[in-house]
Amino acid sequence: MKILIVDDEKNHRLMLKLHLEDAGHKTSQAENGLHALEALEEDKYDAILLDMKMDIMDGLTFLGMMNRKGFSVPVIVITAFSNVKTAVESMKLGAIDYLTKPVDIDQLMDALGKVKDTAPS
Repeated sequence: MKILIVDDEKNHRLMLKLHLEDAGHKTSQAENGLHALEALEEDKYDAILLDMKMDIMDGLTFLGMMNRKGFSVPVIVITAFSNVKTAVESMKLGAIDYLTKPVDIDQLMDALGKVKDTAPS
């Protein structure tokens, strides 16, 4: 799978990149929602890992913009600032899962497995 990692924390992006690439995935990175939208315009992705709290464009704004622009990519939210309101709003905007930091890699791989299982062949 080709996965876009969207997180303003460089170390978290790199940690996810290492785990995902060790598992055989290809990755790209964006430090905020604006850069993620630019990445979506340039390339196709099978999944997006999305932080919620970022400068320039946060996760909820990104999800709304992604929908308005017609991008249909499964999004898994990974955030340190978990709350029910944000979780519900992100799911309404199309996120397929909501994980909290520090991320449990097994949970992340399970979530990505669900994405792969539902992807058209």
